[in-house]
Amino acid sequence: MYNLQTILTTLGESASQASQVAVKKGDLAQIEQTYYYQDVGKMSPLGQPLVSTRYFDKGAEWDRIRVIRFIQSEVASLPEYKDAMRFIEECTSLAKKNIASGLTRFVQRCIQDPSSLVSNSQLATLVGFFVEDLTKAGIPWSTEVWLQGIRLPIKEVKLAENSSLRKPMPSDFKFVTSLEDIMMARPFVNPIVDPAFLPDVVLHLAPVTVTGSEARKEVDPIVQLLRMYRSAPVSYVRIRQSANTFVRGSGHDSFRPQEFNSTPRVLTKIECLALPEFIGQFEKLIRPKLKPPNYYNDAIDRYNDSLLSRQTIEARFAFAVMSLEALLLGKGNDGELGLRLRLCGAKLLSLVGLNPVTAYKDIAKAYGIRSDFVHGSHLKSKDSETDKHLNRVVNYTRIILLISAQIEPGNKNNENFLSLLIASLINPEAEHNLVKFLTQDHLDLVRKLGTAQ
Repeated sequence: MYNLQTILTTLGESASQASQVAVKKGDLAQIEQTYYYQDVGKMSPLGQPLVSTRYFDKGAEWDRIRVIRFIQSEVASLPEYKDAMRFIEECTSLAKKNIASGLTRFVQRCIQDPSSLVSNSQLATLVGFFVEDLTKAGIPWSTEVWLQGIRLPIKEVKLAENSSLRKPMPSDFKFVTSLEDIMMARPFVNPIVDPAFLPDVVLHLAPVTVTGSEARKEVDPIVQLLRMYRSAPVSYVRIRQSANTFVRGSGHDSFRPQEFNSTPRVLTKIECLALPEFIGQFEKLIRPKLKPPNYYNDAIDRYNDSLLSRQTIEARFAFAVMSLEALLLGKGNDGELGLRLRLCGAKLLSLVGLNPVTAYKDIAKAYGIRSDFVHGSHLKSKDSETDKHLNRVVNYTRIILLISAQIEPGNKNNENFLSLLIASLINPEAEHNLVKFLTQDHLDLVRKLGTAQ
């Protein structure tokens, strides 16, 4: 009886030979594709980035739907294909659907270049991958995320050992088809022609041997930190996960067009150089706090709303103030909440070098806008100064989130922090205890990495 490697090698050779005949008959064909690429051009006189969409020359790749149909009608009838199916079903406990999709993808790779036979060395490599996947305990998943809302002046920033942020490249914009679309032979409509799908940056996470859902969870903390680095309105456009496997699920590809027409934050070269340190220092503090329910996670959600919401500017003021309230007021408050909020906010911001008088006035005005808004009133006039005021308040919220990241999870710890903060308002000598609680090193870190507008 043949062993599995012999069966698969013979199948690969047969499929490669059959594909040459299929090309001549027209059963296999190449399709043309146009690649799109978004870039930041020169700066406008107002300092805003000018976005340009470049259209690259048409490329070509094999029509995957035709490939699948060819496999179903031609290759699946080969004795080697039937032998492989029978052998794998006897030797593994994998679901039949996964076995069939694995074999289909194996054959796809064998016939990806129908103009010539797949070499024996290539077949040996493919067979090795296939056999390995039959018994592999874990799959190394890699994750690629398209983001809008932040841009780089340089080609790439290495965030950590396993992650990087880079400018988009032409190769990013090839047509993609999910495994489900391939197997079901459904036509795939490419959404990239819509500018809403074009990324400003691409976040890449190196392969990790976990489940696909666990790999997906590694993305959210990094994206949240990008939002908290410079009040950047970072939003998801596309999340693509892939695994180098033949038998099991190969990946997931989802598109999310940005709905909020915000101005992306263009980082400076100096900010790019400091970004890896920021990610390294704050990820370990913020990651444990992203699991609801807790006051800090609630504050982050409202901060995100103030950045990304499509609602009115009054609503965005309200979201920013609600985030500050979650961080600085605690439970069971009575009396002058607005006064406490602006006093506590101004005090904290002064610890990292911001002007407390300006912060006090800005928070007071924002609290008034929020109060009027929740009672049905709106601003009578809105201009560029209103936008600047909102940006300052959102920035205050971001910085106080970074300061509060030092507080260990738990309501009791937050209550101790708020008690020290209020005491420092009454007794200047109590500020020493507040700084000791937060640690001077942490405050210096926020001042160094997190206080820019």
